[in-house]
Amino acid sequence: MSSAGRLGGALALVTGGASGIGRAVCARLAQEGARLAVADLDEGGARDTVGGLCGGEGAAPHAGNGVPPRPPHAAFRVDVASAASVTELLARVQDHFGAPPRVCVGCAGVTRDEFLLRLEEGAFREVLGVNLTGTFLVTQAVARALVATGAPGGSIIHVGSIVGKVGNLGQANYAASKAGVEGLTRSCAKELARFGIRCNAVLPGFIVTPMTDKVPPKVLEKFAGMVPLGRLGDPQDVADVCAFLASEESSYITGASVEVTERPARHGRPRQRAERQQDLGAEPVRAAPHPAGSHHGWDRDRGVPAQPPQRVDVSHLPGHAEEHHDHQGMSPPLLLRLYRHRFAQRVRRGDCITASVGIRTSPIIPLFWLFFFSLPGIRSVP
Repeated sequence: MSSAGRLGGALALVTGGASGIGRAVCARLAQEGARLAVADLDEGGARDTVGGLCGGEGAAPHAGNGVPPRPPHAAFRVDVASAASVTELLARVQDHFGAPPRVCVGCAGVTRDEFLLRLEEGAFREVLGVNLTGTFLVTQAVARALVATGAPGGSIIHVGSIVGKVGNLGQANYAASKAGVEGLTRSCAKELARFGIRCNAVLPGFIVTPMTDKVPPKVLEKFAGMVPLGRLGDPQDVADVCAFLASEESSYITGASVEVTERPARHGRPRQRAERQQDLGAEPVRAAPHPAGSHHGWDRDRGVPAQPPQRVDVSHLPGHAEEHHDHQGMSPPLLLRLYRHRFAQRVRRGDCITASVGIRTSPIIPLFWLFFFSLPGIRSVP
């Protein structure tokens, strides 16, 4: 197999490589010249992945000296949630290839979706065990092997999810596990940098994989309609980013979380609301002009002029007669912040405190008052 490409014959370990994003990552890294150790709980699926790679299961060029040729890629079985299984995997990989993997991409993951009120503890622990604990175990094993052998650097890539940032209905366990992966990535990056090992996370959005086969087509169409690009992601989109992070082109990137997603538009695609109303047989709602003399905008949801903010008359408040002209017509939140600001100024000067108790204080202010009035929301008025 030719070593041409950005990875130039480097050994890469990909967990969860039997299907979906993991299989696409394996194919992309092989195109870049990497040798692949494809690991998955489904060993048959891992073998199928190896068979479809560049070079496949064919023999590598003969090493000479009577040494039998080794295939450029190999499949392994692993349960990433088991420390013993992960340790055995690294030993087998090093025995097969003669070196630890310099690139590691953790794609192994599961979902057990259920609404929070019905989610069982076992399902929660299972998802965290594979998605988070498994990521930790594989990362630790690979890092230990690289440090022990004195390998010149390495790249560890965690495949997380945008759900770990924004959450999702029915995926409390999955979101928690992927949020943990992102935090794990940042910590690993700080600890492993002195060994020349980089650690980054890739956060896919809604990607079409075998996991989405159970989702009704209408739901998939709805998700696609919420994406400005008008389509769902492809595993190849994620694989391309992983190949970049695995290569020396990203040698100054570590501790980063790269989103491979198009954030959904707040109100869907342009004209989506009008199209939906037409499907229901209703006339599309067009934005009404602002009423003459209106300075408060238009409430689009109710189709009426927006109500002006509530005004407060403070002319009757004692002790502030000299400030009435400043307070007339102010909204309650701004008025409250202004009072706090002026109160804080008086306290810093050691002046009298008249807030609700009217007690004079000495110029020596307790430390907790100084701390309280140093808070941003109290210190100044925008």
